[in-house]
Amino acid sequence: FNLLFKIDTTLFVNKLFLVSLDFTTLFTMDMFVLNFCPISISARVSLGKQEPPKAGPAYGGSCFPKDTRALIDIGQKFRINMSIVKSVVKSNDLRKSLFTKRVVSILNNKLKNKRITFLGVTFKPNTDDIRESSSLVIIPALVKAGAILKVHDPAYTKYFNHFKEFKEVKWNRSVFNAIKDSDLVIIHTEWNEYRALDLKKTKKILKHPNILDLRNIFNKSEMIKLGFNYKSIGNKE
Repeated sequence: FNLLFKIDTTLFVNKLFLVSLDFTTLFTMDMFVLNFCPISISARVSLGKQEPPKAGPAYGGSCFPKDTRALIDIGQKFRINMSIVKSVVKSNDLRKSLFTKRVVSILNNKLKNKRITFLGVTFKPNTDDIRESSSLVIIPALVKAGAILKVHDPAYTKYFNHFKEFKEVKWNRSVFNAIKDSDLVIIHTEWNEYRALDLKKTKKILKHPNILDLRNIFNKSEMIKLGFNYKSIGNKE
């Protein structure tokens, strides 16, 4: 992983450097300021002491989607093909649609009238921001496939009117009401409330103990010992 990250980072820095040749001063974007010279770019594009990226459904929010598109636009302006960034955007969009196929597989290719609990719709925990969240793609896709969605999010607000057009989407203020009698639980946002779930109670009230954890918040071995059919991201099936 470290080698691949270094290779991608080097390629990305080289692309930024090509763009920087047309700049003599600081260029400011909404999210960050880049001093377009080789040293400053290299210094800023690094992990530092931050945690390495973690796999998830897809990035969302107001920053990453906007800034990646801005970088592509900047490259076009200076006739530089930002192929790495384009690939990131394409991969992120594709990732959102892939999870519908994963759900179909878990439920043995039968989604019609299946009750699915969807935990968390915001793009990350501790926010009520739903902009560019993968839930905006996954939930409608599951409804279109015939599933019945029972949704819960601790930050339930007016912003979640996005799903009111779907009569198959039912909001639940209680997480256990959302889980009860479901065929599958999808953990979309890693809220602490979900990390602290009473798993024995969860298994007891589920119709079928299927869990698709898109944030890897639980230990797979422990979940299997508890009797769950537990699927997550990156773990061997």
